[in-house]
Amino acid sequence: MIRNYILTTVRNLFRNKVFALINIIGFAIGIACVILFFLWVSDEVSYDRFHENRDRIFNLVSVFPLDDMHSMSVTPFPLAPALKERYPEVETYTRYWQYPALVQYGELSYVDEKIHLVDPGFLDMFSFPVISGDPEEALSGKSAVAITESVAARYFGTEDPIGRILTLNKEIKLSVVAVLEDPPANTFFDFSMLASMDHESEYRLHEDWSFAGPSYIMLKKGTGQREFQEKVKQIYREEDPEAEVDLLIQPLKKMHLYRDGKANRIVLVCLFSGIAVIILLLACINYMNLKKVQGDRVEKNQRSQQRTDHLPVPRGIHVLLPAFNVPRPDPCGTGQTTVQLPYPQTA
Repeated sequence: MIRNYILTTVRNLFRNKVFALINIIGFAIGIACVILFFLWVSDEVSYDRFHENRDRIFNLVSVFPLDDMHSMSVTPFPLAPALKERYPEVETYTRYWQYPALVQYGELSYVDEKIHLVDPGFLDMFSFPVISGDPEEALSGKSAVAITESVAARYFGTEDPIGRILTLNKEIKLSVVAVLEDPPANTFFDFSMLASMDHESEYRLHEDWSFAGPSYIMLKKGTGQREFQEKVKQIYREEDPEAEVDLLIQPLKKMHLYRDGKANRIVLVCLFSGIAVIILLLACINYMNLKKVQGDRVEKNQRSQQRTDHLPVPRGIHVLLPAFNVPRPDPCGTGQTTVQLPYPQTA
């Protein structure tokens, strides 16, 4: 049965080559475009959703109401520690400060733009798997560093990197105490090394309320986002009554699609999703239209054939028909019989 279906389909394809080619190419292009758009949208909405604590991690966003609601994911360094100290709902925090440096190991030296300074709570908040070493020790002091797997391969090859000394900017000696897996492509945190925030000055970390870099907090389980948002919204004014800045806590899952608290990449996601749906609808409509045209063409040919088969015989032609009677042997052996051609109906 299936073989007959396949043979019938192949015959129909070869019998209507033009329609089949247009149908297949059009539908294939439409489906391919939809799949590509779907893969891109899936990647965009998957950013930083692999963290176990993703529902409790928030990005701190500074909002300027008097400046056309301008906002940015940059805060003063003392802000996150102040939130931890003043509000029991905050379980831990981390700052994330880019620290480009010249890295040396023996005769090898590279300028690394992806070194970041973080607080000890970073690896408690975010789920970056540890391959070897002690991640808690990596961020507990100025002399330790955690590196990624690719950095370990670059400097140490197949040797065990734990305990090796890397030199930053020809003066800072850091001991490798942990090796992490390389961050995946769908994360905002693209780092090669993690070192302690203590490499910054005490004044800047605890007293300087000028805007510096990104900060993140993790709330305790059961803490509502809206309630906590209302509590911390005016924290800038608590430090400086003349400050015209509000604090917004943004869920980690929305950070990529709503950069700096504004709808930017989410617009592209919605746009491309809509385009994918339109392309799929057009491909289906085009396929159905071509099938209808093909069906109408077949029906027209059948009607034309039927009209030809029922054409009336002109008057007088039936007089000649007996001359075309065909003799045929009698199967019963009684002699020959004659096949009498029927007389047509005259119009």
